[in-house]
Amino acid sequence: MNCPFCEQEMIPGMMTGDGRSVVRWAPLDDKLSFVDKIVGKGIVTGATYKLGFKIETQYCPHCKKMIFK
Repeated sequence: MNCPFCEQEMIPGMMTGDGRSVVRWAPLDDKLSFVDKIVGKGIVTGATYKLGFKIETQYCPHCKKMIFK
């Protein structure tokens, strides 16, 4: 999918959270390892959620925008 703002290729991913930990985003083809989680890779700052969720997304690394499906 191309970004509607800058027309660059977007990265498909998944945003997840379960209420016990922070909200994270990871590309669909990349699983976060235990070490990645410890160092904070994929953390969405300022986001909290009390119930579990999983949302498909498209992320544009060029303009740093995300589209939720």
